[in-house]
Amino acid sequence: MKTLTTKEIKVQYPNPSRSSDAEAGQFNPAKYCVGGAIGLAHDMRAYQHLAWRVGYPTADLLGQWLSALKPGYEGSFWDLAEAITRENDRGEFEKAWEKAREILG
Repeated sequence: MKTLTTKEIKVQYPNPSRSSDAEAGQFNPAKYCVGGAIGLAHDMRAYQHLAWRVGYPTADLLGQWLSALKPGYEGSFWDLAEAITRENDRGEFEKAWEKAREILG
């Protein structure tokens, strides 16, 4: 699987939202956070049995995705996933994308 850059993901998923916008129990492809955009762009549904969570993954799940996408990354997948999630949930989407760039370019 080719790992997409942050720029490529943003073209496909330009409008992230806060996790509070998630519709419990349902997957809506128009609603996703920055971490969800990473997962959706890389078709990470196989990593989660609850499809609706793909749009709004937990930091732990996002960390698993990042480790699968960039196994040679020398930083902490969990810390980076936590930072992406935190900035996204604050509505600081550009800061979340900046954190994603640290691993995805």
